[in-house]
Amino acid sequence: MKITCSATYILLLALVASTFASVANAAIIMVKGKTSSRVSATIIKPNRLFVNDINGGWYTQEMEMFQQGGANSPYQIELPLRITSSTGIFQVSLDQALILRHAQTPTLQFQVAEVSMANVDSAAKILSVGAPTVFYNTPSADPLQDTIGDYSLAISALPPEGDFKTNAGIYQGELRLTFEPVAKAVP
Repeated sequence: MKITCSATYILLLALVASTFASVANAAIIMVKGKTSSRVSATIIKPNRLFVNDINGGWYTQEMEMFQQGGANSPYQIELPLRITSSTGIFQVSLDQALILRHAQTPTLQFQVAEVSMANVDSAAKILSVGAPTVFYNTPSADPLQDTIGDYSLAISALPPEGDFKTNAGIYQGELRLTFEPVAKAVP
């Protein structure tokens, strides 16, 4: 917040103090010059970025992936996201590759999972480690309002090679993403 103030207030306070001191002497003091000042403030809107599920919360339980095709088809899941951004521009990257490991035998694991994200109006973009991918929310009608975009986060991973009896079990992994606002030049 920026506040500007005139030095006239200091002068007025000095005059008022001398006026009260002079009242005992019954002198009349005439005040000439500027008797008011203008104070202005500029509020700069902070750059916000909120990532939620479609209901405004977050996923608090483990997500289950499903295999839609045959035995060699990938396991998949899609998670809807709602992203609120002040600038409408943000980037997303993976913190680490998503590896799904067998709960009892950690050496048994899925092939590296593919993680992608798409705005409801555009094609999916693959997310990778160390290479941020930029996304754009649809601009809001009011330039002072935050932008809101609905997205789909998709995860797809092929099961380990081998037969179903040997590979069956519970697999777990941790998806770690970084969402960051992108600086936007002010016109």
